[in-house]
Amino acid sequence: MDFAIAKFFNHLGQGTIVDSLSVIISYNGGYIFVLMLLGFLASLKDKIKGKQVFLAVMLAMALHFIVSDGFFKEILPNFIDARVRPYIAYPQDFSPLGKLNVSPSFPSNHMSSIVSVLGVLIFYYRRYWKWAVVFVILMAFSRMHNGMHYPSDVIGGTIFGLIYSQLAVRWVEKYFSKINLLIDNGLRFLKLRIIWKI
Repeated sequence: MDFAIAKFFNHLGQGTIVDSLSVIISYNGGYIFVLMLLGFLASLKDKIKGKQVFLAVMLAMALHFIVSDGFFKEILPNFIDARVRPYIAYPQDFSPLGKLNVSPSFPSNHMSSIVSVLGVLIFYYRRYWKWAVVFVILMAFSRMHNGMHYPSDVIGGTIFGLIYSQLAVRWVEKYFSKINLLIDNGLRFLKLRIIWKI
């Protein structure tokens, strides 16, 4: 079933503009930049919750890089046979597009990272949830269309992203006043050092 769904989405719209759009959507530097920019803009625009949003986005991304990217992609494959990406496992059935990742297939890092950031943003700005869902669906489609993932990889990445976003939000909500005090004191210290040198 996993194989059949992945193959269906890989062939859907193949040889059309869908290929180009799929590559653009899942371009590593592009989507990460957009997500970080969203978090940064929220921190600038929202004077009340902006710092909380930015800290939660940074923490969610840190969890993603430690667990999904670090543990699942770098550490775990040293101890167990990791799942191979569809285009590598079945080269006769899948036509790969975009950057040909060779790291383990599970979980989808693209899904994990975007859901972790969007989960934080939707927690604070619920009115934008429809846009987040559209972006998540487009990314899920593109990762399968590009031959990089199976549906279970995409679902796994989504679940991990939701967990990271919830952990980040809860932690920031609980400790924000202490974190904010540390940041403010750190900034004051830097200002004093700069003024002292001038």
